[in-house]
Amino acid sequence: MKSSCRWFAVYGLSFITGGCSPDGGKTGSSGKPDDTLEKSFTSVAGKHTPVQNGDYIEKYPSGIIKMRGYYRNGKRDGQWVSFFENGTVQSEGFFKDGLREGHGVVYHPNGKKYYEGSYTEGKETGRWIFYDERGIKQQEGNYSKGNKAGKWIFYDAAGNKIKEVSY
Repeated sequence: MKSSCRWFAVYGLSFITGGCSPDGGKTGSSGKPDDTLEKSFTSVAGKHTPVQNGDYIEKYPSGIIKMRGYYRNGKRDGQWVSFFENGTVQSEGFFKDGLREGHGVVYHPNGKKYYEGSYTEGKETGRWIFYDERGIKQQEGNYSKGNKAGKWIFYDAAGNKIKEVSY
């Protein structure tokens, strides 16, 4: 079986970047060839398991960027943004050591906000707000360590408050 590798030596540092796949294409997270991925890998000397470091870009077959972000020591780190196939933003948020951290926003395909809130160590925390496709608020409330907490308010399709629920 044909094998193709791309390796780039970086002098003065203790790693080499690159990637391999048996058929000459890049390999996606599913382990199947995927020519829409652009990745760089870091392999520490003496180990055969590549650890991804650096920029990550995944594309739709059309060439439009599907997702972009950064890996540090094989884990998502910093800002990550995903896109719908038409190029509009689908979600944006931050990661630290592979876990969601800080403010994040997810959008409907029409560009209106779907929901927004914050994460601490990968768990929902603080104020969260959810919207319908027209941008009208549907519910809001707080999370604590990934669980709904306190008073949540729910709204009808016109945005009028219809009920409150305590958690």
